[in-house]
Amino acid sequence: MTLFLVLIFSIYFWLTATLMLGYQKALAFKILKSSVSDDIPSTISVIVPFKNEEVTILRLIRSLQQQDFPIKRFEVILVDDHSTDKSILVVYNEIKSLSNFKMILAEPNEKGKKHALDWGIHHAKGAIIATTDADCMVPSQWLTKINNYFMVTDAKMIFGGVRIEENKSFFSKLQAIEFSSLIGSGAATLALGYPSMCNGANLAFYKKAFIAVGGYKDNYKIASGDDEFLMRKIYAHFSKQIFFMNDPGSIVTTQPQANLQVFINQRLRWAGKLSHNTSLSTKLLGWFIITFQASYVAVILFMFTGVVPLNVALLLIFIKLIIEFAFLKRVTSFTKVQWRTSAFLSLQVLYPLYVVGIGLFSNFLSYQWKGQKYRV
Repeated sequence: MTLFLVLIFSIYFWLTATLMLGYQKALAFKILKSSVSDDIPSTISVIVPFKNEEVTILRLIRSLQQQDFPIKRFEVILVDDHSTDKSILVVYNEIKSLSNFKMILAEPNEKGKKHALDWGIHHAKGAIIATTDADCMVPSQWLTKINNYFMVTDAKMIFGGVRIEENKSFFSKLQAIEFSSLIGSGAATLALGYPSMCNGANLAFYKKAFIAVGGYKDNYKIASGDDEFLMRKIYAHFSKQIFFMNDPGSIVTTQPQANLQVFINQRLRWAGKLSHNTSLSTKLLGWFIITFQASYVAVILFMFTGVVPLNVALLLIFIKLIIEFAFLKRVTSFTKVQWRTSAFLSLQVLYPLYVVGIGLFSNFLSYQWKGQKYRV
């Protein structure tokens, strides 16, 4: 048992060190362009699907109004996905006097985020499509940064950083650090040539590329993955022409989950992507992380029973703390998430329990999202 656990931990240490190198590579790429010139014909359509977001969507709309990108160069299309609250009225009252903003209704018989995005892209006039979520806020230079990456590189898709905005609750602080690990891992694996994840809250791609790969075809019935599955298609079809937008000025801010139940529902939804993933490397990575976290719990339990020598267990735990600290500290520095040692140490206990639990229960539990019930 001890040899098996040491082997699993050793693989994890190697994997985390590799991610650190990949993340360093992702941050090393620099572009020189810093502004939009009148001779660049770029046009951007921002697509925002929303459902029952009357409380949060005004913040997003107002942040989009503050873009330093020329108004004549971008439009914002807000797509209502069959809201049952006052979202439509809230959006209409806010944008009725804004010439480059419009709201459309999703097709009557088509529900879900992917269908709403698809419908918005269908109506888009821009050569570049940018997506974000209704509960987000985007920085004032967001569209300028996106434009710069497309103008300077041969990218067909780019994705950027997303950070969770902390509030007074300790739960939000846990989420902020944990979520940073996902952003860092997505940037690192892309830089290493094995793209695993991105986030639709900060994503952009050429409309022609979207059409060329068939958009969300074959993925409509999966509640999550509008970002990741599309990324994988474009990466395969366009010779790896995807970039991570490593400019801190492009980071999008999103809201933490309000409580544990909502958080678990979100993670169950995300876990549903794994069984549908066509990438062997991503599947292996996902299952290994679950295996490692289960092994970590086992080490903690076994060191008190003598199954694993105490000195070996403590050494493995210490190395894990150091290497995860080094990786997460670097990522949170980029995402502008305040580092909290108390949250980091708490995650050392809570994270493996939730990863193993979600990994197991996602095979047979249903979850709620936007008022609908799904099976993974």
